[in-house]
Amino acid sequence: AEIDVMVSTDVLSEGQNLQDCGYLLNYDLHWNPTRMVQRAGRIDRIGSDFDTLWVYNVFPEDELERLLGLVDRLNRKIQAIDQAGLLETSVLGETVHPRSFNTLRRIAEEDDAVLAEQEAQTELVSTQFLLATLQDMLAESDLDPEALPDGIHSGREKEDYCGLFFYFTAPPAKAEGGRRHFWRYYDTETGDITDNRFEIINLIRCERDEPRLIGAADVFEVQEKVIDDILASVQGQQALEAAPKILENVQTHVRISLESQMDNPELSRQDVRSALKSLRQPLPGPYLKDLQAAYESYQRDGDVAALLDVVSALDSAEVGAPKKVESKTRPLSEGELHLVCWEYVWS
Repeated sequence: AEIDVMVSTDVLSEGQNLQDCGYLLNYDLHWNPTRMVQRAGRIDRIGSDFDTLWVYNVFPEDELERLLGLVDRLNRKIQAIDQAGLLETSVLGETVHPRSFNTLRRIAEEDDAVLAEQEAQTELVSTQFLLATLQDMLAESDLDPEALPDGIHSGREKEDYCGLFFYFTAPPAKAEGGRRHFWRYYDTETGDITDNRFEIINLIRCERDEPRLIGAADVFEVQEKVIDDILASVQGQQALEAAPKILENVQTHVRISLESQMDNPELSRQDVRSALKSLRQPLPGPYLKDLQAAYESYQRDGDVAALLDVVSALDSAEVGAPKKVESKTRPLSEGELHLVCWEYVWS
C-alpha cells in the first residue's frame, strides 16, 4: 500500500533510502548538526523524482529557547563545522558557503568524481575516515609513530599542485580539553590556505613505496604565514564566544547568513564585519521586527545585499553596549605552537 505520511523517531535518520519522499519535517532539533544532515540525506537520494526537496524545522518557542538555548548552540556547532570546511549543505536554512561554488561548478561540468568526494566528505564529519586511514597504515607497517621525531618532513609528487602541508599542536583550549591540532595546506601559487582535512588528507596520503619528492619553496616564509592563519582562527573563535549568548532567533539566523558571505566579492567585507558586530548584542523590539521582515525577504529572493543594508541601518547608539562575556577558549601564542611535521605537495 502507498504510504503518505511516516512518523518516526531519530532512529530513521540512518540506513534508509526514502527517495520517494519529497518532504521532511523535523519536529525536534537534534543537538548534533550531523544528525540533522543525516535526516535530510534520507530523502536527498539519487533516484529521487522531485526537482525540489523541502525540509521544515519546528523551532522551540522563544521562552523555551531562552531557557534551553538549543537553537543558539546548534547554530554555533554548524558554524564550527563550516569554519572547518565541512559544511556542504544547509541545516537550518543557512546560505551555502562560497567555498562550495567550486563543487557546484564541477557538477555543472559533469565531473563524475565530485559525488564520490561529497559522500566521503560527509563521512569525514565524524572523523571515521581519518581514523580508518591511520589504522590501515599502522596495520600494514611496523612503524611506531611515537618513535618519530617532531619536525620531520617529506614530499610527494601531485599533478597541478605546488604547496606545503603543516601540522601543529598546541596546549588545550580549555581546562578539560586535550591538545589542539591544526592542519593547514598553503598553495604557493595562489597564497590560499585551507584547513579542510578531507582535502588535505587526499593531498598528502600516498602509497608506501611512492618516491619522495622535495619541492622548491621558502619553507620558513610559508610557515610564518600558516602560523598567522592559525592564530587568527583562534582569535576568531574567541570573538565568537565573547558574543552575548541570549539573542533572538532571527538575530542568530541573520548572523549565520552574513558570516557565510564574508568572502562574497559583491559585498564590502568591512560592511559585513560592522553588521555582524551590531548583531552580537540583544536588539529592541522595533529592530527585531525590521530584521525579521528583512530575513524573510532574503529567504524568498536571496538578496543578501538588501539584508546587509537593513542590518547596517541599525542605530547602535540606541541599542546599547554589549555585555562583555569571557571567552572559554584560552589564548594561543606563536611560542605555544609545536610543529609535528610538514610536507611538500609538488608537481
